[in-house]
Amino acid sequence: PESKGKIEIINLNGTDPPHISELRTSNPKFQATVAANLKDRSVIEVVASSDFPPGRFNGKIEGKCNGLPFIIPLRGRAFQHVIHDPQSWNLNQVKKSGFAEKTLKLRRADGKPLRVLSCRAELTRFPISLDLSLTSRALDDGTVEIQAYIADPFPLQSGGIYGKVTMVLDSPDQKEIVVDLLGVVRAGGANR
Repeated sequence: PESKGKIEIINLNGTDPPHISELRTSNPKFQATVAANLKDRSVIEVVASSDFPPGRFNGKIEGKCNGLPFIIPLRGRAFQHVIHDPQSWNLNQVKKSGFAEKTLKLRRADGKPLRVLSCRAELTRFPISLDLSLTSRALDDGTVEIQAYIADPFPLQSGGIYGKVTMVLDSPDQKEIVVDLLGVVRAGGANR
């Protein structure tokens, strides 16, 4: 719900820290302040508000460094109470039946254990005869790992995988998460 990051502006001469002035952000949901002036650097802290809407964001920090204007882009993805890694699940190249190498991990931002009640894949484009299912397992640290399983018979033709993965959670503040799913099936890839 609340996130912060730091940006360091360094004086390469190793002398006084750069003088930062007129600091502002393009979006009022971000706050930027000079957090510290160290020996040869100034540290800018950026904080996102707790009511930031989920999804991708773009913005910028503007100001002056020793009297010269600068712009630092802000890009990323805002989550709510549950964070998933990666942001888009890319199975990469699937060459044989079985569990795909790449997995999706979910965790609560507050560190409490999480449970996935159900998960399903809705594919919008995929090779003929691809049978993909999902399974979840709780890890010792309270996170959940989602795995994709490709059943036999393996597709005879190569092609792209595109779709969405929907997970229903036991989290009272966020009941469902939808993540993009993509990848490529390489027919005959295991034999090469």
